[in-house]
Amino acid sequence: MSEDKKMITPDELKSVQKVRSKYQEITVKLGQIQVQRMQMSNQLEALNNNEESLRKEWVSTQEEEQSSIVDLEEKYGKVNINLDSGEIS
Repeated sequence: MSEDKKMITPDELKSVQKVRSKYQEITVKLGQIQVQRMQMSNQLEALNNNEESLRKEWVSTQEEEQSSIVDLEEKYGKVNINLDSGEIS
C-alpha cells in the first residue's frame, strides 16, 4: 500500500518560498554592500597614498625654497624681490 504524501497548501508553499526569496535578496544586497566597502577602501587607500606623496613633496618644496633663499641672500644680501618681475628693492 502506498501512503498519501502529506503536503502543505499552495498558499503555505507560496508564503515559505516568499520568505526564502527574501533571504536570498537580502544576501545578495549584503554582498553588494561588501563589494562597495572593498571599493571604497581601495579608493581611500589610494587617496591616503596620494596625500602622503603630496606631503613629502610639500616638505621637499619647503627645503628647496629655503635653499633658494639662502643662495639669494648670499648673492644679494637681505633684500625684497618682486616675484612677478624679479626686481630687487
